[in-house]
Amino acid sequence: TDHNSRRSSLTVENTTFRNLGTGIVASPHFDAIMGTGIGASPRFDAITGCRFENLQVAIRLRPSTGGNTFTADDLNRISNNTYINNAVNIVLGGGVGPLKASLTLPSSVDGQPLVLGSFEILPNTALTVPAGATVLMEQGAQIIVGGGLQAVGTADAPIRFVPAQTTNRRDWWVGFLFRHDGTGQLEHCLFEGASIAVQNVSNNPPTLSHCTFRNNRTGIGITSGAGFNATFTAANSLFNDNDIGIDIGAGSLVVFGSAFFGNAVGVRVGGSGNATIRNSMFVANAQFAVENLRSDVTVDAKQNWWN
Repeated sequence: TDHNSRRSSLTVENTTFRNLGTGIVASPHFDAIMGTGIGASPRFDAITGCRFENLQVAIRLRPSTGGNTFTADDLNRISNNTYINNAVNIVLGGGVGPLKASLTLPSSVDGQPLVLGSFEILPNTALTVPAGATVLMEQGAQIIVGGGLQAVGTADAPIRFVPAQTTNRRDWWVGFLFRHDGTGQLEHCLFEGASIAVQNVSNNPPTLSHCTFRNNRTGIGITSGAGFNATFTAANSLFNDNDIGIDIGAGSLVVFGSAFFGNAVGVRVGGSGNATIRNSMFVANAQFAVENLRSDVTVDAKQNWWN
């Protein structure tokens, strides 16, 4: 690799990577990453015929570095490798470089599920997740949506955002943060194991329906004092076994046709937030079905079923 130019390309063939932190990092910043086998820019020519064994991460792909931008074609350059006893195999993201070109996630890369690490989706750029996909989230991963996130599943082919490793932790990954004018469409999605699975401070919030939030610290969070003054709508969704199903601290929340089951708190209203809840069900929420922290606002929660 040519470290100085940051425009290098790389072919790796028939090489064994064993007992390292990371086998290959597609980034010119490899000299700052201890325990890494090889570093290169995203413009690698091929990674093929290699053996990755006993690694924390076999291959990490940066969405962009310097003047280089990751594209879907880069995923096709990874082929015919062997993966044995790694914590995770192929990760997109992880601390350096935003997503600068729109990308549709494949169902797998080199026969392995693609794991998502942390990165930002820039304005005028979209990440699309196909129906039926299981998206594994790296520990600590946060995806900041300044552009678009399209995750539209179906009843028969939902999309699952779940921890990359088996865990009962409710903060394994951070979640999706919609900010600036970041927006999207979330339908028939499962969010599990996140600190705040869907956090919104964008005044062009995503549409959300038929989603399930399970075993998170917070399912949906709208932060107080972040400048949000629009309306966030959650329709026909399930909130199960979270610390808080929905926590609204600013703007307006509209919930309808949804179920809150087995959470500590179903819906919490505080800060400058307010909420309207209709045709929804609250069952066995340990502390509060609806907790209103504001003395100056009445939460409109008529026409619901209360256990």
